Amino acid sequence: MAPWPPKGLVPAMLWGLSLFLNLPGPIWLQPSPPPQSSPPPQPHPCHTCRGLVDSFNKGLERTIRDNFGGGNTAWEEENLSKYKDR
Repeated sequence: MAPWPPKGLVPAMLWGLSLFLNLPGPIWLQPSPPPQSSPPPQPHPCHTCRGLVDSFNKGLERTIRDNFGGGNTAWEEENLSKYKDR
C-alpha cells in the first residue's frame, strides 16, 4: 500500500495552487493597453462663425432664387395656413 501524504499537505498544496493561478502572469504575457488617440482638433471659433454666416447667406440666396420672398401675404395666409381656425 502507498503511504498517504501528511494530513496538512493536501490543503496547503491546494491553497498554494489556487494562489498561483490567481496571480497575474509575467508582464510580457499581459495585454497591452489600447493606444491613446488624441481628440480631434477643435476648429477655431472664427471658422465656426464664418461657416454659420456662409450657410445663412446661402439659405437667403436660395430663398430669393426660389421666389419664396414675401409679396402676397393674403394668398399665403389663405392657402398655406393649415392650422388657421375657420
